[in-house]
Amino acid sequence: ITWGAVAGATGYRISIGTNPGATDIADNVDVNGTIFNPPSDHPENETIYISVVPYNTVGSATGCPEISFTTETLPTAPGCATNITPADNATGVPVSADITWDAVAGATGYRISIGTTSGATEIADNINVNGTTFNPPSDLPENETIYVSVVPYNTVGSATGCPEISFTTETLPTAPGCATNITPADNTTGVPVNTDITWDAVAGATGYHISIGTTPGATDIADNVDVNGTIFNPSSDLPENETIYVSVVPYNTVGSATGCPEISFTTETLPTLPGCTSITAPLDGETNVSLLPTISWNPVPNATGYRLTVGTTITGGEIIDAENIGNITSYTLTNELVEIRCTIFESFLTTPLAKPLAVLPLNFTHVYGMCRRLPSPMGFLNMTEIHINWLLTVSYPTDYK
Repeated sequence: ITWGAVAGATGYRISIGTNPGATDIADNVDVNGTIFNPPSDHPENETIYISVVPYNTVGSATGCPEISFTTETLPTAPGCATNITPADNATGVPVSADITWDAVAGATGYRISIGTTSGATEIADNINVNGTTFNPPSDLPENETIYVSVVPYNTVGSATGCPEISFTTETLPTAPGCATNITPADNTTGVPVNTDITWDAVAGATGYHISIGTTPGATDIADNVDVNGTIFNPSSDLPENETIYVSVVPYNTVGSATGCPEISFTTETLPTLPGCTSITAPLDGETNVSLLPTISWNPVPNATGYRLTVGTTITGGEIIDAENIGNITSYTLTNELVEIRCTIFESFLTTPLAKPLAVLPLNFTHVYGMCRRLPSPMGFLNMTEIHINWLLTVSYPTDYK
């Protein structure tokens, strides 16, 4: 507290208080000069009342006015930061996240520390930030609990007791692994030519590229075809009796699986129609065949059964019509053959100058019944009409031709 020198004064008495006329700070203190330094700081943000009374040997000045003033509000260390983001206990935080917070009154800056354990600073060590956003120099580690402390400060000092917050970062997507349980299985044989290729779904995969060929690494059947699912139906049947090579490569937005093995399998040999058999009994053209003959034939490779046709004409079927008799090589008829069928062996014609009158059987081969030899006419005839007769001695005849 200072004042101007007063003529004739030999000293000054000063009183200071926090109320008018009060002396709780200085009580009529004798000052030899024109300056007074209170023994301690005035209280902050307070109205201070002061009176200075000059004196000499005669006495003290009277009616001196009391003045007053208000002291400053002293600056203080700021409080702690609030609304820090990512929020405490947040999960799935992007590894590229910035750290932000609300501005703190009275703070002139902030110091931030970041680590992967409580109190650690291996990511950011008490870095000074002029603002309310901190962008780490590199991405935070994935799938990790991150610990953050933000301490505001000013010229007075730093905030104290500020809490540490933590959050967990995301697990970054990665290229998927290889497909498993591919079917047909590796080294399988006899695989149907119309087979589909299937596999188990792969975590994180958004699609699959499939290649199929007839040599390792070949793509002559399917060339890196994009499949949305876990089944692939080739556009046409696979070649028969062939080793087929298959690779299935899962992929996603990050990339494709690497090092996926190629599997192989061998397709079936397709069955083919069997060839014809040869009848071994009765022989072709044989005579005097039993009325209940056993028909036998040679086995045919790849045949799974036989159909038997027996008839009285070239096309056959009148007696047995393409009956499925199973996978056997002989069959005995169950009903006697009663129809007469004669085969002409010789013909008699008229004299060379005459027209042929008839083709007459002289000898017969009976196949299904007893044929009769004609007793007349005999020899060559030169006539316009002939009469043919035979003996009615044939067993079980139904007709004669």
